[in-house]
Amino acid sequence: KVLGISPQYTRYISDVLAMGGFYEAVPLKKENRFKIDVGEVVNALNSDYSLFYLDNPHNPTGQALRLKEVEEIVQDAERKGVLVLVDEAYGDFIEKEESAINLDYDNLIVIRSFSKGFGLASMRIGYAVIKNRNLGELYRKVDLPFPISRIGEILAVEALNDEKFLNESRKKVAFIKKKIINALKREFQIAETHMQTPIMLLWGSGDTYHYFLQKKILTVRGSVFRPLDDSYVRLRVPEKAEELLSRLF
Repeated sequence: KVLGISPQYTRYISDVLAMGGFYEAVPLKKENRFKIDVGEVVNALNSDYSLFYLDNPHNPTGQALRLKEVEEIVQDAERKGVLVLVDEAYGDFIEKEESAINLDYDNLIVIRSFSKGFGLASMRIGYAVIKNRNLGELYRKVDLPFPISRIGEILAVEALNDEKFLNESRKKVAFIKKKIINALKREFQIAETHMQTPIMLLWGSGDTYHYFLQKKILTVRGSVFRPLDDSYVRLRVPEKAEELLSRLF
């Protein structure tokens, strides 16, 4: 039995259900701009759950909990005998000091990907950080869905050593995202988000997905992230703000 938040990265939910598990969620409130409320998460956690799943930065809003907030959840879960899985697929867009990798708890698993921050999606490279040896042994028994090539291993090592690239990427994303948000907020509502994360959730009064599609702008439709509908879209921050804004306004 797994607890998460809603809306959330959909693939994990389907994986839990496919394996015969049960998934429940703490709903994020529209009136609070879908901001994650740590207090509500802690109140919802109990020993009936085997695991709490948190994608941080959050998909689809792009918001990021501070490390002390993540630690509050992990500590509470530890007292209640619940594992915590922190999915940091977009973790390269937050500062290293804010990563859950810095925490030292036996009930914590942190997973990361090279697909987002380093743009190595085709290499299918990722890793897990597990301090608990027993959990680590269980993890080694799981077959990886995508075998890692030797080229992928070399690229991963080189990427981890390129801190300059990540710093420049964070600054660039923040600059472009701020410009886009300042323009979009005249017509749309925008969920809580972190300026360095290259995704955001926004919504309007009608079918926002098809509105953007008519403007030749690709987004991820809100209905992918249940229980949202297509009045919501997840927008990825483009390389240049001007082209996107010129199509919209």
